Amino acid sequence: SEWWVEDIRSGGDSGPWQKGDMLHLFPKGRYRTKWYQIGNDAGAFCCIGIHGQWLWIDPRKEKIIAKLSAQKEPVDDDMDILLILALEAIVDSVA
Repeated sequence: SEWWVEDIRSGGDSGPWQKGDMLHLFPKGRYRTKWYQIGNDAGAFCCIGIHGQWLWIDPRKEKIIAKLSAQKEPVDDDMDILLILALEAIVDSVA
């Protein structure tokens, strides 16, 4: 529902995020109800699963990217940082 999406997009407290162990992924981020607010100008948000599963939503460009994967490791920070850059580049490159 619309209220649920708005709660995910605008909720969450950046204070605990700034003290957490995922700050390196989203320095301006927040977390709410299993969703991550990226903290970029587009208002993008995502959910992240283990082994490389991602769902990336960019409301400004009205784009959604689903990444299905079977990475060997459940969590791979180096790969995730590259993926974030790739997802932002993909969204920026499409009309």
